[in-house]
Amino acid sequence: MPRKTIKERLLVRSVRADSGCLEWHGKRDKHGYGRLTVETEAGRKDRFTHRLAYEEFVGPLNSGDLVLHKCDNPPCFEPTHLYVGTQAQNVRDAISRNRHAAGDRSGRSAKINGEIARAIFLDPRGQRRASRYYGLCEAAIFAIRHRRAWVAETDGLVAPIYEEEKAGEMHPFAKLTSEAVKRIFLDTRARSVVAREYGVGPTTIFSIWHRHTWRHATEGLKRP
Repeated sequence: MPRKTIKERLLVRSVRADSGCLEWHGKRDKHGYGRLTVETEAGRKDRFTHRLAYEEFVGPLNSGDLVLHKCDNPPCFEPTHLYVGTQAQNVRDAISRNRHAAGDRSGRSAKINGEIARAIFLDPRGQRRASRYYGLCEAAIFAIRHRRAWVAETDGLVAPIYEEEKAGEMHPFAKLTSEAVKRIFLDTRARSVVAREYGVGPTTIFSIWHRHTWRHATEGLKRP
């Protein structure tokens, strides 16, 4: 028996609502967005049903494209309710529909959805500027960009060089230079030993070794 296509798998688990939404009635994430496991070149992967639907019924997407809902109904994947937008549009929509708390102006934790997490991950603005723009604390921005949170949503995305990384040794309080970072990256000694030698914390060494920071300085190098 031939394997069902992605279109068939989407439609077989959908229900048409009175509103006109085509709602996914399979696996959903905590925010209500549909998830479907599909085969990719890298193996089996969970993907958002609304992104799959856009690709299958409308056209291809680039990795940084955001698929937004006109209906503001997360499980909906009706193609006519979907459109490709910018991160700015998505944040404005989220705020206007109260899906995203307004930072210090809110008495509760700011809310994020998968599309906003992707937007934060791909936004080259520095952590502080991004924090103000998205109305989130800097810790939330850091967690998304360093894949401590929203890991599935940012899987496969290539991080840009963020503003603070570009600043590097030009930052007035920078303790390191690009050349020092290269030496640190290639150093095989214990992290605490390297940290003491360069006058920085072990966390800084970890971030350099794992290319969380200073990626422009270590590009092309391979850890021994």
